[in-house]
Amino acid sequence: MVAASPTHHDMKECRVVLERLPQRPHPPAQVAVRECRVVLQRMDGGAVQGRAAPPPLRVLRSATSRRNTIRKARTSAPSSITVRKQTETGRLRSSAGYSLRERLFNKSVVMEVTRRSCWRRGRTRWRRPPPQTGASARVADQDQEEQSCSVGGGAGGAGSETGEDEHGAADSASTSTSTASTNTTSNNTTSSTANPQTGPEPSPQRLRLLCFKITIQAMVRASGGGGAASGFGELFADYEKDVLRSWLKLSDGAATTYLRLLGLRGPWVRGSALAAVSPRVRDHFAELERTGFVSNAFTHCDLSDVLALLRADEMEQVAVSLGVEFGRRTKLAMVRALGRLHASSTEQALLLQDRVRGVLGGCVRVLAVPRELVERALLAVAAWLPVPRDGDRLRAARTLLLQNCVRLLVPEGLPGPGPGPSQSMFTTRQQLLQWEAVANKRVSLAKAIASGRSTEVLTIATKALTDFRKHLESDTTTPAVIAIGTAMAELLDAASEALIKYADVEAAAAAAPLRALLEQGQFGQERRAAWAVHLATVLQARLGDHQRAAELLIRELEDGGHRGAQRCRLEERARTVLRGARRQGLGQRLLDETCARLEALLPASPEPAPAPEKDFRTVTVRATALPGSVRGMKRVFVSRPRGQQRRSYLSVEERVMLHFAGEYPRGLDDEGETLVSLAVLALWGAVYDAEVSGAWGSPLQDRPLDWATDSFWVARHLLMEQRLQDMERRVQVVGKEAASRALAAHLSEALHARKWTPSLVRWDLLQGLNIEELLKCLTVPVFVAICRRFFLDFHANRSGFPDLLLWNPDNCTSLFVDVKGPRDNLSAHQAQWLEFLQSHGAKVAVAVVQVHMR
Repeated sequence: MVAASPTHHDMKECRVVLERLPQRPHPPAQVAVRECRVVLQRMDGGAVQGRAAPPPLRVLRSATSRRNTIRKARTSAPSSITVRKQTETGRLRSSAGYSLRERLFNKSVVMEVTRRSCWRRGRTRWRRPPPQTGASARVADQDQEEQSCSVGGGAGGAGSETGEDEHGAADSASTSTSTASTNTTSNNTTSSTANPQTGPEPSPQRLRLLCFKITIQAMVRASGGGGAASGFGELFADYEKDVLRSWLKLSDGAATTYLRLLGLRGPWVRGSALAAVSPRVRDHFAELERTGFVSNAFTHCDLSDVLALLRADEMEQVAVSLGVEFGRRTKLAMVRALGRLHASSTEQALLLQDRVRGVLGGCVRVLAVPRELVERALLAVAAWLPVPRDGDRLRAARTLLLQNCVRLLVPEGLPGPGPGPSQSMFTTRQQLLQWEAVANKRVSLAKAIASGRSTEVLTIATKALTDFRKHLESDTTTPAVIAIGTAMAELLDAASEALIKYADVEAAAAAAPLRALLEQGQFGQERRAAWAVHLATVLQARLGDHQRAAELLIRELEDGGHRGAQRCRLEERARTVLRGARRQGLGQRLLDETCARLEALLPASPEPAPAPEKDFRTVTVRATALPGSVRGMKRVFVSRPRGQQRRSYLSVEERVMLHFAGEYPRGLDDEGETLVSLAVLALWGAVYDAEVSGAWGSPLQDRPLDWATDSFWVARHLLMEQRLQDMERRVQVVGKEAASRALAAHLSEALHARKWTPSLVRWDLLQGLNIEELLKCLTVPVFVAICRRFFLDFHANRSGFPDLLLWNPDNCTSLFVDVKGPRDNLSAHQAQWLEFLQSHGAKVAVAVVQVHMR
């Protein structure tokens, strides 16, 4: 019996299938494609010398029968086999049929898993929590699915337990895109007595907008008027204060609409674009026009810009209502016809303007002078706020004002209720204008980088470098000088990162901003290690100057000011420079001596050791993943425990949590975000101490100005150490369990009193978390050690924290787990965190995931 390949007669019968199916009412095209594929496969695989008769066509009588046909066809036909491939003629093109459907399904799953994971880790890309996301997890027992693992301690790695995951086939129609909430992760929260809340939650209010109005009131106050905010009076001229006073007269709705208008592009804005978020947008437009902030009158020169806001059907509606003949039904022809009508007479022009405004739901243009002054006031407030990742301080401040909140942050120690202090960072008008210029340059730089205009980026960087060197000549250290200098340093930092990547920019030009940043020691020193690494990379890779690269790294390593992850980056770059120098051949006496000095500054271990070579427990987990990968997205793993019909789509961390489910049924997958929140809550009085000089200047702040800087611990170490030592002393007096209960009661009380206050605490992660249960398993001494390491140098010590914190409330044990892929090793700062936790009595492990493609 010889298998016969598809013949012309086979193709004819296949086309008959396609011809018959459309005769039935509304048959889906996918059904036709799949039915055709089934016919071809049966003919191709089961043909004999005397060709078998084709299978009878099944009449699809209902939606259920069509779905069953799809399911059977999907299980019988591999997705890699296509009709085009079998026919070899290309006449029937449906290779993408269900492959495309599977790809779209996989893409949505990848997006969902990535969003869930990034949100828990505080990534700015995903600000809102995904659905069904909690803080703690109760995962299924380990015996519900077969798992594969090998457990070893240290370099020896003894003992192993082998097996395979059970992942049965299931059709996509019944497959749920349920997240880890179904089986394994933080989403299936069943905490029993976790932070009970009484009473309804307070409703969000426009408190931030109210605080901004209070700040503007201080800005328009007469010079020398006294008070805590008297410095604002010197920032604006008298005629500018009149404009700001007009802004104070606006209602909250009109002020909110105006802030939204500032964020929209184009000279003209249609009202329907804001109707969804502002139902009374026309009333707000009228109020803004009366106070002189917008204008809805347009001349013949503005007509083309206004008509560009209309869709083609809307423009045709306007033209037909006015009886305008436009010939061809194109947008350009209608614009020309309406332009002729507008220029014909004043009466026709006014009529056309009314019709256009009615279709657009209102149409306004933001006036330039009021816009400039309001944005300048926003930037004055933004000086107290953290720098956004994209560098657009104006947009960050505007977005903050549009967000409602239930209460504002009030620093500890201020007398009486009310918002926090409102002070001016700048004392002169010139300082504010200089700050505004730097902020605008940063926005221009971001646009140039996004569009890939290397010449414009180089021009901005050159001008900013000149201004920065001129600013360094100032011998004062006022808050305004520090704020402007730090903003300039951040601008040069962003420019240098972009210039390094451009091949058409000379290496010397790319290195110039980095040299200027490293030559000074006043502004942006938290980024100094990154500057040194980037400059050493340019010197070595693009200029081939190993000597100067090694000397630069020697200076930075000998300085002694770099700790944690920052020093690890310098050491890693130093090893790269040494390897490059050896490959090139040393031979030069000066280079030999420099490399010897550099090598002497490195730790004894020449490279970050792989996980099995460290004294950590190592666990190998075999897991099944969806095929393919998307850059910047999480790899998705599939799990379907025995006895369950639905699959779960998990991130790699959630898959490891499932592996440890039997031993540790609770867990956190957030790289320490929850512990950071608990640490801030435990030391709230020290973190938000109002007596720290220069830390508070705006009621819109959610953190002190010196957060994540070297001066943070210096200014608060006495108060923090006292609080941490009190926690440790209580353990010695009353025991671990009683100390855990006391600390949990204090944290729960603080959580209830300050919940949803804008701060460094991730309140959403603490919802449903049983704090007492967690602290009993973690122990107070370990929690105190983590708090001290965090606050000692948050910028250097925050990265590298283990991915998972697992615990078992039954035996009061906990485990920190760092998750690694098959070709991934522990970085130096990750190993430092594991060693630190292990030295304080915590259990740690490294989970290595071996991937099997589905």
